[in-house]
Amino acid sequence: MAIERIYLIGMPGVGKSSLGKRLAQKLQWQWIDLDEQIEEKAGQNVSSLFNEHGEAFFRNLEQTVLKESFAQTACVISCGGGTISYSNNMQLINENGFSIYLSASLAFIKQRVLQGKELRPLFKGLDEKEIIEKIKVLLAQRDPFYRQAKLEISIPQKDANALFNKALELIQRA
Repeated sequence: MAIERIYLIGMPGVGKSSLGKRLAQKLQWQWIDLDEQIEEKAGQNVSSLFNEHGEAFFRNLEQTVLKESFAQTACVISCGGGTISYSNNMQLINENGFSIYLSASLAFIKQRVLQGKELRPLFKGLDEKEIIEKIKVLLAQRDPFYRQAKLEISIPQKDANALFNKALELIQRA
């Protein structure tokens, strides 16, 4: 079976969007950011959706957009950090594409989340200690889902070539 879609999954801040863009460029594929697709569909940003409608509403919309991605081919899809833990999303991702888990240390995730915590609804308004605790809780909840990925790559890499080369190798073998 040929690989038509690559789904990048992992905790907030691990680089799913930035690496997704670069991987798509390297493959000459389309790049899709699930959060951007959700914002476009809803007409408002993720933070506003969380604040005004709650996480359950957001997750339902997220799953709708995820399912829409199955109609696309030759694309790299950057998922939100919690996409995999809602409903049967991880199963759907693995049935409809190739999943890559970008794993990172707690220290790396904390540093990245602190840089943009106001843009991340689950961390907005938290201090550093609360952010560390929240990351630990989320990682514990999500880890069983992340571990279902078909490939795990540790972040940060000295460069992204390991990710790109592995993805190219997998696509060429498929």
